[in-house]
This record gives sequence, C-alpha cells and structure tokens, in this order.
Amino acid sequence: MTFVELPEQRGSRPWGLVLQECSRAIPMPEPWRQKLSRREAEVVEGVLSNWTNETIAEDLGLTLNTVKTHLRNIFPKLGIESRTDLLYQAAWRQKPG
Repeated sequence: MTFVELPEQRGSRPWGLVLQECSRAIPMPEPWRQKLSRREAEVVEGVLSNWTNETIAEDLGLTLNTVKTHLRNIFPKLGIESRTDLLYQAAWRQKPG
C-alpha cells in the first residue's frame, strides 16, 4: 500500500491510495507436480491459494463434484490425508533447510 499525492484540485491536495495485490498462495512443491495430472495440479494450486471448492470449480470451469473427485484422487497420490494436511505439507516443504 502506498499513498500518492495527487495534483492540486480546487485549492486542496488530494491523496490517492495505491494497493498492490500480494499473493498469499503457498507454492506447490515441484515433486508434487510430477505426480499429478495438469488438472489435478490446477486444483491443488486452488487449494494452496485458500480457495473454496466452489471457487476452484468456477475458476477451472468444472463442477463441484469434479473438484471433489480430483481431491479424492490427489490425496493418496501425495500421501496426504486432507485438505488441511495438503496446506500444512506444502508450507512445511517451503521452509528453508
């Protein structure tokens, strides 16, 4: 966030606020990408962006049931038990050695 002084207008100096979006997504570990199909990787990226299943479905043009099916297939491929575990494992793998 940055404040910017704007040109004078009618005797006053207005200020503008510039907002820059910062990604809060957790990066996907590269070994995971190799175990997943392209579509499964896109679903994982949605989860790592903290999106709901509904948002992932809308963004990818899938049905909600298809997203849920992808997640059921993804968890065993990655040795993960749940959505929460997926977030934890991805974040843990990003920690510096």
